[in-house]
Amino acid sequence: MLFVSSKAKVNFSMLATRSLTEEQLRAGMMVSLPSETSKGLSKTEVDEVKLLVHLSKEAGETAGQAMMACAEHLSAVKKIVKKKGWTALCDSGALGMGSKQAQMLALCHERLFVTGSVPSTAVANVSITTLYLMASADDKKKGEMVAAMVEAGGSGFTEKEARAIKNKGKATKKLLVSLSLLSKIGKYV
Repeated sequence: MLFVSSKAKVNFSMLATRSLTEEQLRAGMMVSLPSETSKGLSKTEVDEVKLLVHLSKEAGETAGQAMMACAEHLSAVKKIVKKKGWTALCDSGALGMGSKQAQMLALCHERLFVTGSVPSTAVANVSITTLYLMASADDKKKGEMVAAMVEAGGSGFTEKEARAIKNKGKATKKLLVSLSLLSKIGKYV
């Protein structure tokens, strides 16, 4: 039996083998569940779900931190081995991931994570390709993407959304260039 407080007794059979801190237990009990989620569950089951939700969020943050640390290490390796050595290392499989994935993660560290504007909880909710699109954008669009990603929170931020922000204004620019060319051609016809 685990005790959250002197008033609340929690028996989590599934978690009996796991060592939990008092802070984790308290935070788990603070989780707010939709009423539909707890419908038909006993008090013990509701408490167990709350704790598991907290632990999954905690694990997601840890996953984001691990991804950022991996990107930092890859960037450091890239600086040491330089261009052809870096490409050869990525292509060799020695990194335990695909070549493109390693290259994108290193760039994410160099252009995105070092700014400190990207929370680790958000990193765990998006793909490496989405992070790469953000890292390779200009500063203004990168800022828009980071804001959208943070605002999306746990629902994630998709590659499609990143591309929409990155490509915003390109169609208008192409149209203006086309109209300019047509007007120049019209002068000669």
